[in-house]
Amino acid sequence: MIDDKVNEGLYTQELLEAKKSEHEMRVAKATNFEILRRTMVVTTRSRIRGTNTAISEREVAEAMVDAGLVVHVNDGRPVHIVIKFDDDEQDPWVWDRGMKQIRDALEELKHTGEDGKVDHVSLFPLAPIPLLVYLGSRLDDKLSVSLFDRHRGGQRNVWCWPKQPGASPTFQVLKQSSPGSETEVVAAVSVSGSISHGDLPGDLSSMPLITLSPMTGSPAPGLIGSEDTLDAFSQAWRQLLAEVEAHWPRATRLHVIAAVPASAAIRMGQHRMRDVHPGFIVYQRTDTGTYSATPEIQG
Repeated sequence: MIDDKVNEGLYTQELLEAKKSEHEMRVAKATNFEILRRTMVVTTRSRIRGTNTAISEREVAEAMVDAGLVVHVNDGRPVHIVIKFDDDEQDPWVWDRGMKQIRDALEELKHTGEDGKVDHVSLFPLAPIPLLVYLGSRLDDKLSVSLFDRHRGGQRNVWCWPKQPGASPTFQVLKQSSPGSETEVVAAVSVSGSISHGDLPGDLSSMPLITLSPMTGSPAPGLIGSEDTLDAFSQAWRQLLAEVEAHWPRATRLHVIAAVPASAAIRMGQHRMRDVHPGFIVYQRTDTGTYSATPEIQG
């Protein structure tokens, strides 16, 4: 193909040298065992909007190499736990069953890491937002977690974090209602899409509202395109939870409506302090564009 006259202008010397350098760098990362960190891989398989989604081993391997990680091997087998969400979103038991599957998978993960030889998890999440928030809330604080997000682009490195030049986007938290003694508050989180007041279910429209959105520009898919931006989002989400605690101290429930990528949904659950923050009721967007509540995240 390279030597074919038809491709003479395509396979230039510069392109081939760049490909060679990229390959050499990948091999160096994958074989430098002095710096590679062992990790337990957790992926999900789910039905989203009626479509089955899964993550291939090739995609995981590319992300591992890019991040300088190597899959932990236990009894000669790589530790790769798959959380399966195979039920349709319309099934009445889908959320309770999904939460049980998360608890079962994390219990398996706990037993695998009990020998103390590995304390790191690489998480590749792809599931409805309510289940991702719940998964984040159940992760053990003793584990160090690397989050990966699916990005648009080439098939091989679709789970690798892009190397974004320049400053990362920042986020702002705004209180749309006055502080008070209300026991229920609504949080609208607009990152990959916009959540407006008119989108809220009718029974939430009279509750205090607090929002999280980009500081500049509009919400859009791919806005969280780097780990730095994910950290900036996490900081803003922690600020939102602190604002709720300070201004609505009697709040026992936080109704969460979020348009966010999977990694951000995980972080939202991770930062819920069980003995401090209200219970989370996370809403799922339906095929008709409305939002329905899922079981409350407590404890």
